[in-house]
Amino acid sequence: MILLIPASSCIFEPVEGPGYPSVYKDSFNTDSLGSPASCSFSQDGSWWACACEGGLILASVSGGETVRETMSPLTDVAFMPGSGMAVAAAGDSLFAAGEGCPDTWIAAGGEVMFVEPCGSDIIAVCSDGSLIRVLPDLSLGETVQTGMNPALCALAFPGGDCLYLGGQSGVSRIYSSTGATASSIETPGPVVDLFEAADGNVGIAAEGSNELWVLDPLGLSIVTLITFPDFPTVGAGTLDGRFYYGGCRTAPGLFVVSISGEQVQASPGYGDLADIVLSPDSLLALVASRSEYSLTLLGF
Repeated sequence: MILLIPASSCIFEPVEGPGYPSVYKDSFNTDSLGSPASCSFSQDGSWWACACEGGLILASVSGGETVRETMSPLTDVAFMPGSGMAVAAAGDSLFAAGEGCPDTWIAAGGEVMFVEPCGSDIIAVCSDGSLIRVLPDLSLGETVQTGMNPALCALAFPGGDCLYLGGQSGVSRIYSSTGATASSIETPGPVVDLFEAADGNVGIAAEGSNELWVLDPLGLSIVTLITFPDFPTVGAGTLDGRFYYGGCRTAPGLFVVSISGEQVQASPGYGDLADIVLSPDSLLALVASRSEYSLTLLGF
């Protein structure tokens, strides 16, 4: 077992602002595992995890973190709904670890790109557009095909029955049980990130736009657009819908923009961001930097 080495906080001190997590709490260097790819909080907010090039980082929000070296690149991670067990995408396998779960490898039968909590299960999204249901006991359920090949990003909500897939020219809402498309919207370019926005809405980041789009979860109509300095490659939004986080392509760093369009924070020290996730209560934000090999936890 390898313990993470706390990173220096000197370049990670963000500008303090009201109403959103911005105060430095902790940071960690991921050199031993390589660049971080994706982060996730558990449904109850007690745990967080980060998938990296060489392993999985698991941590309790109350303190204490461990590393599982996998020697295999992990591309995404999600928590099984209602548990502290994390499931990560690892090529043609899934890797599970966490509270009450010994480290477990599951052969997926296809190249898994993304994992998302959906209903009471996890849906693994494969490179050919197929969806594999992973049950709470880590057995595999049915596999269904979608018309999204390849999917560039994915999003689902615990308790829901649909999955959102981002592709080369739009976003589709997909029934997880059948793979059928329920609704879709076109975008000016490839959709590179999907995130949960306030009121159950769907947030997206798409090339060709310097805005984060907030969409109605059913028909995928546009609810609002949040403007950033440049094309945001990753995004996140607070539970109350007042603030949105983004990392921009040509302006590396962390930006926070209010719903009114005011840029309330710009912190270039974070570098090229791989992911931003907020805890379910929006009291914490986890920022993963691809270029800095770091994770930074922000709060109030």
